[in-house]
Amino acid sequence: MEEMRPQAEKSIKTRLVLEAIVKAENIEVSDERVEEELTKMAEAYQMEVEKLKEFMGENEKKQIKEDLADVQAVWVVDYRGLTVKEAQELRRNIREAGAVMKVYKNTLMHIALKELDMADMDEILSGPSAFVFADGDPVASAKALRDFSKDNETLVIKGGIMDGKFVDAEAVKKIAALPSREELIAKLLGSLQNPMSQIVRVLNAPLEQVARTIGAIADQKNAA
Repeated sequence: MEEMRPQAEKSIKTRLVLEAIVKAENIEVSDERVEEELTKMAEAYQMEVEKLKEFMGENEKKQIKEDLADVQAVWVVDYRGLTVKEAQELRRNIREAGAVMKVYKNTLMHIALKELDMADMDEILSGPSAFVFADGDPVASAKALRDFSKDNETLVIKGGIMDGKFVDAEAVKKIAALPSREELIAKLLGSLQNPMSQIVRVLNAPLEQVARTIGAIADQKNAA
C-alpha cells in the first residue's frame, strides 16, 4: 500500500495542477488538448484508486482469516444507532468476556468464510455489521451481547457461527442463557465444598460433645 500511495498522490496533484491552469488561463473546456489530458489523468487516477482498494481489500481479508483462526464462535450484530460512548461500553464489555469486536465489510467476510471452508452467514450479512470474535468461552460473550441489548435496544443480535455451524439470533439468545464456564466452575467447587464441610461437622461433633462432658465434670468437682 505504501508503494502505491505516492503514485495515487501524484495523479491527484497532477490533475489538480491541470485544473488550476485551465481555470487561471480561462482555457475553454472545449479545448481538445486540455480535455484529453484531463481525461487521461482521471483514468489514471481511477486505476490507481482501484488498485489501492484491491490491495486494501486483500489486507482486510487476510486479517479476517487471522481473526477466524481457532475461534470458538463469531457473533454478528447491527450496531446502528449506538452513540460513541455506548459503542465504547459495548467493546469494553465484550473484552471483559474474553472476545473482541471488529467491523469488516460483509462481502470480505463472505469471501473469507468461503475460502476457509467455514459455514456461511449470507442470510445475516446485510447492512452494517460488527463481528464479535470469541477465542474463549463463547457463552460469556453471548451473555455480554444479550445483557447490553437489554438496556440498548438499538443493538441487534443477528446470529453467528458456533462449533462450525451457523446459528440464528434466537439460538444466540439460548446460548446466552446457558451457564458460563466461570459459573459452571463455581457450581462444581460449591458441590465439592458442601460434602467436605458436612464431613468436618460430623467429625467435629463427637469432639465437641466430649469437650462439653469434660467441662461439666470439672464444674461438678469444683462445686464439691
